[in-house]
Amino acid sequence: EEAINYELGLRHTGWFNAELIGFYSDYKNILGTCTQSSGCTDSQIDQRFNGGKAEIFGAEFLLQSQMQIDKIKIPIKFNATYTSSQFNSKFTSGLPAWGGGDVKPGDPIPYIPEWQGHLSVGVEWQRFFSSLSFNYVGKIFDQAVKENRQVISSYLVTDLNIGYQFKGGSQVKLRVDNVLAKKYAVSARPFGLRPGRPQAFFLSYKIPLNFGGF
Repeated sequence: EEAINYELGLRHTGWFNAELIGFYSDYKNILGTCTQSSGCTDSQIDQRFNGGKAEIFGAEFLLQSQMQIDKIKIPIKFNATYTSSQFNSKFTSGLPAWGGGDVKPGDPIPYIPEWQGHLSVGVEWQRFFSSLSFNYVGKIFDQAVKENRQVISSYLVTDLNIGYQFKGGSQVKLRVDNVLAKKYAVSARPFGLRPGRPQAFFLSYKIPLNFGGF
């Protein structure tokens, strides 16, 4: 596989931190490898397929800051990524992950979402801390070949963290993944739709250990 990758960014630091990064990958011969998880047969495992020219480009934005109201701290973090990806060559695909059939210039590279985003808002007061996170993934295509191509719908998942720090450094924390019990799909391969993370609860207690000089 041969590619030239370009990246250019700007960064600001101060009472808020911000980054803006643009990227571009110019593939001369993008390769795909057959794996069992992508639906390949035993005889195809580890075979490589040449997709010819392709390009991936986009931009990523990050913003991080912390507000304070009296003794309450409110940390905020936001990032968003836009990605455009496509094949620029015409070829007949033998790789199940790209689909079986003719790939044409402009067809999408599978499983690369156009938009992704994350927002986290926290509250810290004395020894209490909490955060609410929102994770967004835009729609994706399950294969490059247009015939029988499926669209995996976009989804937004919310996570919650609540905790308390005791004197001496010990800490108790409750984490809830997918707090709204959102049902969504993340893949259509190799054997039909695969679900995303289910709602899950985690309770932990952390104890700091001091081994002297060790």
